Amino acid sequence: MNDMKRWIRWLQVEKGYSINTVTSYKADFADFARFISEHAEINPEADARAMKISDLRSWLSSRVRRKYSARSNSRALSAVKSFFTFQLRCGKEIPEFVLKSRAPRVIPSLPRPLTQDQAKRVIDNENPSKILWVCERNKALFILLYGAGLRINEALSLNHANIDLNRKEALIDGKGNKQRVVPLLPEVCDVLDNYVRLCPYASSATDPVFYGVRGKRFRAPVFERHMAKVRSELNLKESATPHALRHSFASHLVANGMGIRTVQELLGHASLASTQVYTDISDTKLMEVYQETHPLNKPDKA
Repeated sequence: MNDMKRWIRWLQVEKGYSINTVTSYKADFADFARFISEHAEINPEADARAMKISDLRSWLSSRVRRKYSARSNSRALSAVKSFFTFQLRCGKEIPEFVLKSRAPRVIPSLPRPLTQDQAKRVIDNENPSKILWVCERNKALFILLYGAGLRINEALSLNHANIDLNRKEALIDGKGNKQRVVPLLPEVCDVLDNYVRLCPYASSATDPVFYGVRGKRFRAPVFERHMAKVRSELNLKESATPHALRHSFASHLVANGMGIRTVQELLGHASLASTQVYTDISDTKLMEVYQETHPLNKPDKA
């Protein structure tokens, strides 16, 4: 087994990274290796010692020219450092500048949640004149994203064994293979129960909760296309995506007074910093209302 395969296995087994993260890291390192091979005529996987710091900088500069975002470039550098950290653990000599290189600064952008009214309109938008169980499936997915704060892939990976409607909770397989128990509101349970009763496909413990019309597990790209249609019908912004419903869940809880630590647990964030962005949204909204309503900020009447 070569270093690349062993590194991938290390990411999956020891680091516990998700399939999406591992796939991205693999692609990022392949981009790096391809550039270094052409730019410096070096195989970085086999001979990292031959690299110079200028080679690394040239690669990052090339990504900027290719219009990769600062966030993508930061992740790509993390992937490269991860590979060489693994090689170092295996006893290979790695240039110090690679391991100590810093990623470009990423300016965090605030999530763009829907308003409470918009979120409810999305949930209630399904047209029952179409295939009824499909409409109920879409509604169940929308209400899980907004009512329980799930990521779309978390919702679509649910099997019936993961949901206990009697106890009103769901066992979620989150990022990095980390599990969390999420409480389900009665309204969420009612919609899920109605969908499960109408769904024509198998519902044993190991069967998926959400099916496509052909009887296979429902896929995120198909649901995202449906969300695009809903967005158009309701005249919502392009930022109204399935993930925006999760943002809305968190933003509305924080705005209504829920503690940030509790929101962190519900979302399954490993870092509190990932959750604190929702307090920034709440503070921004507070300042908007403050400026609109305070007498000192209103023009004098003639």
